[in-house]
Amino acid sequence: MWKLKGVSPEPPVKDGSVVGEINPIAKLGRRLFKFEFGIEKPKPVEKTEAEKEEDELWGLLDFVKRSEHVGSFDPMEAEAQEASNPQYDADSSIICDQGKHHFILDEEIGIVCSFCSFVKQKIRYILPSFAMRPQLYSGQTAAPKEKDLPSLEEFGFAMIDECVGGSSSMSKGTVWDVIPGIKETMFPHQQEGLEFIWKNLAGSILLEELKVNPGSNDGGGCVISHAPGTGKTRLAIVFLQTYMAVFPECRPLIIAPTAMLSTWEKQFMTWEVDIPIHILNKREFSGKEDKKALEIVRNQPRNENLSRLAKLYSWRKSKSVLCISYDLFKLLVDDSYDKEEQEIRKILLEMPDILVLDEGHAARNRNSQIWNSLKRIKTERRIILSGTPFQNNFDELYNMLCIVRSKFHRPAHNSVEKLRLLMESFVHVHNGAVLENLPGLRDCLVIMDPLPQQKRILEIILKMQIKDFLALEYAISLVSIHPSLLTSSALYKKVSSIDKDHLEMQRPNPNEGVKTRFVMELVRFSEAMNEKVLVFSQYIEPLNLVKEHLLSHFNWTEGKEVLQMDGTISNQSRQKYIDLFNDPASEAKVLLASIKACSEGINLVGASRVVLLDIVWNPAVEWQAISRAYRIGQEKVVHTYTLITSEVWECEKYKRQAEKYRLSKLVFSSKDEHNAAETNSMSVSQDQILEMMVEHEKFKNIFKRIYYRPKEYLLDGFDRLLG
Repeated sequence: MWKLKGVSPEPPVKDGSVVGEINPIAKLGRRLFKFEFGIEKPKPVEKTEAEKEEDELWGLLDFVKRSEHVGSFDPMEAEAQEASNPQYDADSSIICDQGKHHFILDEEIGIVCSFCSFVKQKIRYILPSFAMRPQLYSGQTAAPKEKDLPSLEEFGFAMIDECVGGSSSMSKGTVWDVIPGIKETMFPHQQEGLEFIWKNLAGSILLEELKVNPGSNDGGGCVISHAPGTGKTRLAIVFLQTYMAVFPECRPLIIAPTAMLSTWEKQFMTWEVDIPIHILNKREFSGKEDKKALEIVRNQPRNENLSRLAKLYSWRKSKSVLCISYDLFKLLVDDSYDKEEQEIRKILLEMPDILVLDEGHAARNRNSQIWNSLKRIKTERRIILSGTPFQNNFDELYNMLCIVRSKFHRPAHNSVEKLRLLMESFVHVHNGAVLENLPGLRDCLVIMDPLPQQKRILEIILKMQIKDFLALEYAISLVSIHPSLLTSSALYKKVSSIDKDHLEMQRPNPNEGVKTRFVMELVRFSEAMNEKVLVFSQYIEPLNLVKEHLLSHFNWTEGKEVLQMDGTISNQSRQKYIDLFNDPASEAKVLLASIKACSEGINLVGASRVVLLDIVWNPAVEWQAISRAYRIGQEKVVHTYTLITSEVWECEKYKRQAEKYRLSKLVFSSKDEHNAAETNSMSVSQDQILEMMVEHEKFKNIFKRIYYRPKEYLLDGFDRLLG
């Protein structure tokens, strides 16, 4: 049986809150709910003040000891130590302790280590080669072809048009009366957001004033532009709960990035929402599908379209929510599909009564397939959730707004004031005042001098007058991290004046790259202080190199102390790594993440140190990445480090990014903006780890300047910063 626990309350909301206003965290705790299944685990014995002080002293001693090893990642020195150390013997137990197992296939157990009892993969998850093309035995019949599978008519889709819309089942009070007590579980900005959505999609929060037929399409959509990490998913779920309680016949459709589907499913479970959610991307059934649909598919071979039909039927038949990724949606509504997919297309385009677009700024290019696919959806009741609606320019912003308001007219000359006035009625902005209750965010720009080898290679590349801008940008970004990464660039073969063998020899040594050196020392000190590090890059190669350094120099194991998430891993593995990294009891120390695959939606509050290895043109992508750690639920001060070299290229790129960020702040500012815009007066002395690194004799020479201020304030004086 599921058990619900409350934990210690937080202090009242600060700065800008109304006196006497209830902070939802004060009732539900920093971690709002904790679910346990079965037997409750015993509570750990709370340590005395003396014990806590002793732990702190031991931690401080360990931290100081780590400083003695700064700059000790030289591979030649490490080889000398290994040669003189008897523990680096070929003893099998030591090899296994280092995570270097020798795997064999045991046909009864699975893939196991031949030296120890470690099981990498159980036998039931291993598909034998003969199972790929099974033979038919006597009495067996061949699996039916696609055309023999159940049709839409068998699932009962004939009356599809009748299930859209519906009338209100309640007539008195306000939307807050629909689910008693729900208001107290929400933050003030979420409460405002809920009422804002109701007024836009249904006309009012008063039940007696609601539009009779929500399927009449005479309403409009809206944008919820709340800062990343401030609970947009939770807000949308509460809206769907209340809306479906008033209009039980409506059928919402949620479209989200693939990586976010499991988050939606988990949030429905966490908040004990009594509405089934059907994930169309998943083959597996949740157990909440309609019984008739399950009976139809029970004796059929598992097929993707069959699973989708069962879920679509369940969604149509009873009160539930359908969830699908952007990629699958645009695929299924494509006109080139056969008859069966055409029927699915009709369902997806015509049946939804409410459309929720998570990270809705994904639809910002009117020439893209996804933008045109979304425009074809029949309902006008659309909600875009986006913490960063302004991405690169006004054209993209206008395209996104046209998704929720098809009749939206763009103001001439991109006037910021006119645009804000036009958006005011259907764009709700919250820039994150609720995050002020977190321990804090210390965001700093770390400007470093490239090491001699890096500087020489960068100068050679810039003198080559490369016409391929993307190839040039890629090469410069890689070399700025570590010189050996040039071998991953297309320009590698064109640079004849560089000793390529020497580059390969430098690869194992993080001290050869100014940014890799920074990361390794930061990880060393962070481990001593029991803090986890999140490292972002827009490229896979730097992440792979940092992983090699961590595994080699700290004797760590991938999947244990070191985790890596990029576009190549499955959603199941992604969620497993997220849970592992956020678990305080796990051995995970570092998560290496692709900024493109992991910068939106996911929760990585296990990290209190965030490193951005390279500069992206889009400031929204960077802020989304930082917000993986700095969000509701974070219990530590989050330190972020944007690493740039003092060379002209990266500095100019950062200035462009800062300019876009300033435009975004001008367009999307809220009533609490004066709080967020205050100058950050923090210094290095408030970061114990950075202070140790800056003052250390072996390390301080790489730092040119460290700057703590919001990036829009850096524009005017940025050139002076480098002087």
